[in-house]
Amino acid sequence: MQETINYAVNSQLDRAGFFALRLLPGSDLSKKLKEKYQLNYEHSFISKPDWLPDNLTEEDILRTLQKVYWKFYFRPKRLWNLLNDIPVSQTKYILKAMINYHLFKLW
Repeated sequence: MQETINYAVNSQLDRAGFFALRLLPGSDLSKKLKEKYQLNYEHSFISKPDWLPDNLTEEDILRTLQKVYWKFYFRPKRLWNLLNDIPVSQTKYILKAMINYHLFKLW
């Protein structure tokens, strides 16, 4: 997981999306994990992980997602490019989305 985060942060990308693993019911991976883990499909699409590895909690994964968004987007060049592409009329919607995804929860 950390290698993927480092790769994205150090890339030349201006935008990226980071999510907890979403298993598709019936996929090879979901069948394999179903034998070892209790899978949870009862939540919204990206709010919680479908499964947890033995060494991580749901809180660990969600906190990591918050940190990676901060680490990726709050670099001067990326932030500048992102802000330049947002129409002023969209600002309130962007802030609302950031709050809904708990990006400000780190403070």
